[in-house]
Amino acid sequence: FLLGSRFALNYDSRDSYLRPTEGMTAEAGYEQVFGDYTFPLFTAEGAKYWTTYQRPDGSGRQVLAARTQVGFAGSDTPVFERFYAGGFRSLRGYSFRGVGPFDQGLNVGGEFLWLNSLEYQIPVRANDNLLFVAFVDSGTVERELEITDYRVAAGVGVRFIVPMLDIAKVFLATGAMTLSLALVPMAPGMTGLVLAILIGMIVYSAAISIAYQSEARGILERRLGRRARTSA
Repeated sequence: FLLGSRFALNYDSRDSYLRPTEGMTAEAGYEQVFGDYTFPLFTAEGAKYWTTYQRPDGSGRQVLAARTQVGFAGSDTPVFERFYAGGFRSLRGYSFRGVGPFDQGLNVGGEFLWLNSLEYQIPVRANDNLLFVAFVDSGTVERELEITDYRVAAGVGVRFIVPMLDIAKVFLATGAMTLSLALVPMAPGMTGLVLAILIGMIVYSAAISIAYQSEARGILERRLGRRARTSA
């Protein structure tokens, strides 16, 4: 049994909910939870948008967007209330809740979260409903207030803004569909490509471990080389 109360302050000066090109958002919240576990949760998030270029008629706005998020949780926070990262609006290129401290192969979540994102949007069509996006996401989720495993993922994507989805944004949370391809480190010396498709808040993703393929190809080439030398 858990019972909590949350207080938050919010500021929003964006010029659009669907595709902001100017303004900013900021929110800070504190929640105190009582019951089987007693712990505090503090979160703060901010985003800023700049228009770097636009056509004479005001369309075709190219936008630079920056976002940061930080979170702290008490030491008595249960696993299901801790912080996790990975996925859209988090660390693109990583699976949903795929980033965090692991224990015996399971992600147990962290008490400290810090995420950052920098994104550049370029409209492709005159109606601004099709955007090319380049991004760099970075951040970490740690067991305590420290930074030991800071991750960075870079990628490109295509975003479709569908008017009819804007009507249903109560259910989809956003009227945009996003297709992104991110380059992420998967293990020391290895890199992978992750393809993610987002419709509202529904994400479909597939990982292509090109590093493992490259490593396997190298092993095969070495074996073939040894055989050739033996034959000679």
